[in-house]
Amino acid sequence: MMQRYINQLLEDIIKAERETQNTLAENLVDHADSLDIDSLESDAMDEDFEDLERWMESDPAQTFSHFCGLQKEQFPPAERLTEIQMQQIINAFYHLLHT
Repeated sequence: MMQRYINQLLEDIIKAERETQNTLAENLVDHADSLDIDSLESDAMDEDFEDLERWMESDPAQTFSHFCGLQKEQFPPAERLTEIQMQQIINAFYHLLHT
């Protein structure tokens, strides 16, 4: 029963992975004609300043869950996992972090 849950969790982790850098680059090339570089740079700078202000005011930053959609409640307690299940989750999560 636990392995079925682990398999679903592994699928959820894979779904949370970002697009590969090549795919993102291809999307940028495909839409290069419609990009306003000055606007992008200005927007990025505005976001950087907003992040800096938020940090200075000690507002909580967005959690990792915000970016990947995974919630800590989805992960079972380590003591309920076998070594193999733990390694499966670690490997999938490691891959997620590097996408």
